[in-house]
Amino acid sequence: HTEERAFAFCMDIIRETSYYATQLEMNTLENQAERQLSFANTWLKFVRKKKSTTIISKYPTTLPMWLLPGIHFLRYVCSLHFTNYINDELFNTFYENMQQTINYLHNPNVNNEYKPLTPNARPRKLSRSFQMSSSRKNPYNKLQKKKFKLTKIEELERMDRKIDRQRFKDGLIGKIKPSNEVSNKIPSISKRMEQDLACLKIRNFHKLNLLSRGQFATTYKCTVEPNEVLCYKQYKIQHNDAAAIAKVLEQLVPLMHIGHENLIKYRGIALEHDHILFFMEYCSHGTIAQILFGTPSLLSSHVDIRRQSNSLVCSLNDTASVDKGIIQTTAGFAFFEEFLVQHYLKQLLSALSCLHEKEIIHRDIRNVNIFFKDATKQSIKLGDVNFVYDFKFMKKQSSLLDMEAIANIRESIVFYAPETITQNETTTKSDIWSLGCTLVHMLTGRIPWSNPSIASSAYYWKVINWVANGIQPTIPTDLSLSNECINFLEQCFRNDPSLRPSSQELLQHPFIKEN
Repeated sequence: HTEERAFAFCMDIIRETSYYATQLEMNTLENQAERQLSFANTWLKFVRKKKSTTIISKYPTTLPMWLLPGIHFLRYVCSLHFTNYINDELFNTFYENMQQTINYLHNPNVNNEYKPLTPNARPRKLSRSFQMSSSRKNPYNKLQKKKFKLTKIEELERMDRKIDRQRFKDGLIGKIKPSNEVSNKIPSISKRMEQDLACLKIRNFHKLNLLSRGQFATTYKCTVEPNEVLCYKQYKIQHNDAAAIAKVLEQLVPLMHIGHENLIKYRGIALEHDHILFFMEYCSHGTIAQILFGTPSLLSSHVDIRRQSNSLVCSLNDTASVDKGIIQTTAGFAFFEEFLVQHYLKQLLSALSCLHEKEIIHRDIRNVNIFFKDATKQSIKLGDVNFVYDFKFMKKQSSLLDMEAIANIRESIVFYAPETITQNETTTKSDIWSLGCTLVHMLTGRIPWSNPSIASSAYYWKVINWVANGIQPTIPTDLSLSNECINFLEQCFRNDPSLRPSSQELLQHPFIKEN
């Protein structure tokens, strides 16, 4: 069985490599298709050789098991993804080879040659007289049929057919009746939404590399015409789910019409079998979280664990002043000086107030979702608006390990507001609480509630209980922070959401206006 296993192994390898070939240029795909067809011809010759040395009576009615991988491979090779790139002469040679192999399997003792079918040689319908004569020769007559005892399932199926025939005669089934009732099960899409979908649908895009993978979505980099680089988040949904598509459009279309210099621009949408894709602007210069976690490629700051008292008067006219505000610790992580936090916070609040004015809740304000516009690190953009937070049709990634899912929850759970945990309710004021947690992360270099010595899931369940019971994240008072900064954080961490200021009100706070 060595040859059989070798062929099966090669087929698996070819299927894996062909997936990557579909992502490349047309000439690469054409070469891949021709090589697959050549390997299929080699396998067909092996089948005839194998059958000639096998006892025919061994497989009287069923196909041998060693044929099954090859049959699946032939179906794969003949798919339109590859046959569109193969010329007619090459495919006809392959088709003749396959026909000869099929005929040889049916009757290995006869020299079967492939003969192309002509229109006149096509099988015709049997005449009525021939059908009647052949039915008379049927050895099973009615008396013999009665000897066979039906199973319970066959008796039930026969009874169902009998009932259906009677209902059809009585006119109870099998007729279309006009109905004026409007079904509410299928959601209706407004004309404006249909126009938006037609304008925003991305039709031609080329997937590049994987960027990230989460519980519900996978993010890829891609290019669209005319040679523009974007990224898209891919969510798994039920195939042809009209309710899912309508709900996505209801949430997504308002975001498409928002144009703000500090917000990631959503560019379009696409449907791919059982996935829905959201296209957005791609920022290639990293995130604030990467700097805080100590990514070497983004860090050009000096190593110092002390605060500088004169940092508040530094200007942000050049890149060097931004780098001066990034302090890298000997432990490997980094934190920001207060003047740099003020600079970023003003841009964040401007973007957040734009969303809140349109009654859009971000729901996932964290430093991993704050992107740099360019290499100077002076301007930022807030992205990854979590508008699919309660979509019941979203499916978890099947390839995601449980430990990865737990780690993802740990990273986001510490930013939850108390009302999100206790009442499962999220408002614009919940974003303000998350903004305060993001600010603590910038000032200290540590995620709120994080404990480097404890990384168990049980510890993070304690964090949930602490937040639910009204315990606030620790405000770092030992870092020579200004009174305005401490007051800003205290307002963000008010347990009652109605007492928290809005994003527009925080723009007028002394800590922001000082910048």
